[in-house]
Amino acid sequence: MNTEPPTPPKLILPGGFWIRFCADILDSIIISIPAALIVWLLGATEDTFTIQLQLVFTIIGGFYYVLLTAKTGTTWGKQAFGLRVVYMDGTPISSSTSFLRWCAYLPSYVILGVGFMMAGWNAEKRALHDYLVGTRVVRDPKSGNIALKVVGALAAGLVLLLIIGAIFGMSWIKKNAAEMGKEMPAMKEKAAAFGQATDQDGCVTEGLVRLDGASILQEAQVRIFLTECLKTAQPSDGFCTGVPKRDSIMKSAIWSVATCAQLGRSQDQSCSRLLKAVSLHCNPAIP
Repeated sequence: MNTEPPTPPKLILPGGFWIRFCADILDSIIISIPAALIVWLLGATEDTFTIQLQLVFTIIGGFYYVLLTAKTGTTWGKQAFGLRVVYMDGTPISSSTSFLRWCAYLPSYVILGVGFMMAGWNAEKRALHDYLVGTRVVRDPKSGNIALKVVGALAAGLVLLLIIGAIFGMSWIKKNAAEMGKEMPAMKEKAAAFGQATDQDGCVTEGLVRLDGASILQEAQVRIFLTECLKTAQPSDGFCTGVPKRDSIMKSAIWSVATCAQLGRSQDQSCSRLLKAVSLHCNPAIP
């Protein structure tokens, strides 16, 4: 006679909204790294980088989610938090269901993410795409300290993303700074010539015009333009009146904000940075 106790039913814990949210953030970081690398290698310009990144992110993300979920029932982000995608009876999903589940993300994006938030509104913790294809996300009860895994995985992903971003950023700055250096002599000549034909107020007006739509590096060029223009421009009455000395940091900040407001540039931080050239011109360094 078999006296062994019956095997207790397997406990199925649904993966809640927040743990799934954290897993998706980690997955997004993982996908963003190769996507940004590919876009950078393709030589995307500043104007096209965002669009190309979104396109490449979608393509890589599609392969990432579909293939990993079809093969293992999880992604690297979900795996970090002990999450798996299964059918309602707990069995692994097929390749076709994995593909359809990824396609089913679209309605949630169209309705501004409400479909994803549904995972926090029902007892089964199912999102809209889960209902559409008959799946659910479950959590391994032996997955350990979830909070610690959340913090650790997100921290590691963020550090890696920051490192990659710093590398790309330094490369981009180096490339564009070199181009700006080649244009510098000609730009200074134009600024000096423009200054000879106007007064100091005219230099500031021209600088503000050039500032519209300028990138960070272009903003630096406009500041240099204003500096050179002021050197050759005719003096304007009261131009330096009220300009704080260069070592008065707080007064200089208040002055630049007030001056930009008078020029119709209220809350424009680039205008405040541009007026640094005026401050330096009106308060030359003592040799």
